[in-house]
Amino acid sequence: MQYVADTALANHGADDGSEAPRPSPSNTGDEESLYVVELPTKTVEESLGQAVGLGLRKDPDQETVSGLHAACGQATTFLQGPCSSKDDEEETTCPQKCEKAARHALPILGWLPRTSKEGFKADLIAGLTVGVMVIPQSMSYASIAGLDLVYGLYASFVPTVVYAFFGTSGQLAVGPVALVSLLVEAGLSDALTKGECPEYYEDDDPARRMLGASDDSLAGTCPDAYANLVFVAMFFVGIIQFGAAICRLGFLINFLGHPVISGFTSGAAITIGLSQFKFWLGISIPKSQYCHETIKAICTKVLRGKAHWMPFLLGVITYYMLKGVKELATKKPKTFGWMKPLGPLIICTLSLVMMIIPGLGDTLRDDYGVQTIGLVPSGLPPFTLPRVLRDVPSKASTVLPTAISAALIGFMESIAIGKSIAAKHGEELSAGKELGAIGLANLIGSFAAGYPVAGSFSRSAVANSTGAKTPLAGLVTGLFVMLALVILPSFIRKLPKFVLATIVISSVVNLVAIGEAKHLWKVRKLDFMLWVIAFLGTLFAGVLYGLIIAVGMSLIVVLYESVRPQISVLWKLPGTAIYRNVKQGESPGQFVKGVLVVRVGASMYFANVAYIKDTIIELCRQVEDTKYVVVEMTPVTSVDSTALHMLEDLFADMRRKGVEVCLASIGSRVEETLRLAGVQRKCGYEWFHDNVAHAVEFCIRHAAAHKAVVGRLEADSLDMTETPSQGTLRMRRASNASSDNLEKEDKKSVLVMAAKHRVVERGKKHRGSTAAEAKALAALADADEEESKSDPSAVKPPPAPSPPATPAHKRDTVRALRSIIQQNGGASSGANPVADEPEAPAPPTIVCVADDDALDQILLVACDVGDRPGVLRDISDVLASRLSLQLRYNEAAVVGRRSISFWKCEVPARGASEVAAAAAKAEKLIPAAL
Repeated sequence: MQYVADTALANHGADDGSEAPRPSPSNTGDEESLYVVELPTKTVEESLGQAVGLGLRKDPDQETVSGLHAACGQATTFLQGPCSSKDDEEETTCPQKCEKAARHALPILGWLPRTSKEGFKADLIAGLTVGVMVIPQSMSYASIAGLDLVYGLYASFVPTVVYAFFGTSGQLAVGPVALVSLLVEAGLSDALTKGECPEYYEDDDPARRMLGASDDSLAGTCPDAYANLVFVAMFFVGIIQFGAAICRLGFLINFLGHPVISGFTSGAAITIGLSQFKFWLGISIPKSQYCHETIKAICTKVLRGKAHWMPFLLGVITYYMLKGVKELATKKPKTFGWMKPLGPLIICTLSLVMMIIPGLGDTLRDDYGVQTIGLVPSGLPPFTLPRVLRDVPSKASTVLPTAISAALIGFMESIAIGKSIAAKHGEELSAGKELGAIGLANLIGSFAAGYPVAGSFSRSAVANSTGAKTPLAGLVTGLFVMLALVILPSFIRKLPKFVLATIVISSVVNLVAIGEAKHLWKVRKLDFMLWVIAFLGTLFAGVLYGLIIAVGMSLIVVLYESVRPQISVLWKLPGTAIYRNVKQGESPGQFVKGVLVVRVGASMYFANVAYIKDTIIELCRQVEDTKYVVVEMTPVTSVDSTALHMLEDLFADMRRKGVEVCLASIGSRVEETLRLAGVQRKCGYEWFHDNVAHAVEFCIRHAAAHKAVVGRLEADSLDMTETPSQGTLRMRRASNASSDNLEKEDKKSVLVMAAKHRVVERGKKHRGSTAAEAKALAALADADEEESKSDPSAVKPPPAPSPPATPAHKRDTVRALRSIIQQNGGASSGANPVADEPEAPAPPTIVCVADDDALDQILLVACDVGDRPGVLRDISDVLASRLSLQLRYNEAAVVGRRSISFWKCEVPARGASEVAAAAAKAEKLIPAAL
């Protein structure tokens, strides 16, 4: 629909101050009907209140506090989160504050009273289901960690109960997991000294140990000393995680890229699976975190005939039984869905029954090499706090590398599954609270003979599928495991080890993400290479070194992407003012002769400024006849002091080569930094613009003006004379001014000449005229002359009489001035300079009219006031205090010897008459305040 400006003004009563009726819609004739829709803007007070609430603006009514007090407040907010507002604090009583703090510290006080009967039933079923599942899994994972099987049950009891009190996720199942168990074994299995395990070091026949004992490792030889070391490691895991939660360091997990984590997880899963093959083959091999050593030991035992086929056969059968139960429950969830979480319990029960049958169990154990787990201690876990506190000082350096890796991987696994399930329920999971809850679970769990725990993918998925609603499900799981510790040990001593190996292998098979590697190969080759490096590093360099390689590769990628940001060359889309990346889109664009437009794709700081500068200079060298470089800085959100120096050097270096640099689309944060550093003043305000189109147009106008001025100087301002003493020719300007002043005058002449040029599209006829500009400048000049005649010594103009609502000559003047501003490269926030003289050449002029773009707002034009200290602030204060108008810069520039600033302010009332009245009041108030 075509909008006609005159009709729009008439509808708002801008011509005669009356409200004109709006035309009714009609389909007759060639003209379309005009529909006027008011923009639903909020008032200044409402908008300011919302900005204060979002923390984007300071509250003007808030009292100013000292620097130390403000720093303490910021530190408290950082550690504890944002506090409530002052009004909320006044309305909240002391008991309510205590209750709120208690609920924040113990989330169970919040969800437990709200638990309904149906929710309690759902959590009870889910907790019992996960409890049945975690018993065989935890014992399997304890064997991976090199501990006795009972420690897996201990780690499934106390930490699970602790998380139920402090955690917020109702579906996250906390307990032993495969990856953390492998990290514990890889980091601590050889950490005991000779004084702590003399039996291992006194046995000088490693070959006999390898062929003899069922567990000939250092941890297997001295299980109690090794367990004490694991308790200390769990203590430090809890300290690290809880401390990171207090300091809000959970964001550090984001530095681990998905490809390297996927590669590390896949390599660790294969290492875990290979370590369980000895139970399938009924052999004893030394534990190793290196894939090739485990494969070599297995092949050696098999070739020597030490392997047994019966446990391997039973292991394969139970594996496919477990897999079949999962597939059956997935394909027919209504009928067999209940069997999916019970799969491990089913195969454990069948295997245990097989070993209990008289005659059959003894035959399998004695003649076919089927190993059983043996006696498991019964009763509640022992209290290990004294042992932990005793060993913490001496074992800190030994266990810290393992504790850091376990804390990192454990939290990553927990928050990944927790957020995934929370998103399915439309909920938000606080990473900081979860990190603190898991940290407390590990910290308190170390006092009850546990080992590091985390959120389990498989058990959390089961809890979610069985209807868990609140952390009550985890509390039920922990109590069920406690009951199992008292009842089960006497019954499960004949449980075969191949069943536990089957459960582990079935769990880790899904972690080998070969499909993800294929996807990365198709999407991005660099991510695929990261995946392969992390995968092979974990397999052949060990789990800990594999994790270090994965973290190192992630940091290298972050640094590489940051140090070498993308620098794109832009061209203009034909017929538009849009500049787009040359590599983007299929349709070709157009380059502007003599102007190179580039975009910097990241923030500028000390590590990447050299690359940015060198790349821009190299592009200028490659593009012939480059006289101007426009740098589009939309992606640049911050600059440091090194970047500021680089920008100044870039301007200077390019000017020595005859190339001017122009910055466009600078964000408010970066612009404020440039202003405080004085970069705009040093480099020239005219080289900073609000968008690329304006910057390119200014460059073209500047080139034309520079050519005209240089040609005039060469023709008119130079004469050739002969120096008598040297017999040579020298050039002498007609003026007696110094060369520096002449250069300054020449630059000013170029800017003045550039303001008189117009840039039009090639092939399009320019319909514009300079008549409106001439009228505008003449109108201002006439007003100044009349004012000077009446009072030559006056600095302040007398208050103007109240004019009629938006007179035609005033509106034409404002439109012409705005056209001059736009053509002169006016930048937002008043970035352009004012007149060079200490005092303005004419008294200040203030014009206020209704804005053409938003007729319910005032557009204020201030001429020759920008160079007076404090005037801009005074104008804002006057309008805010006397008329309740919020003022902001719109455009500013220098036209000839006149400095012109455009301002916008919202009026408290709508309608043409109210706007005109407010504009008239503003014209009276501002000159009086000056």
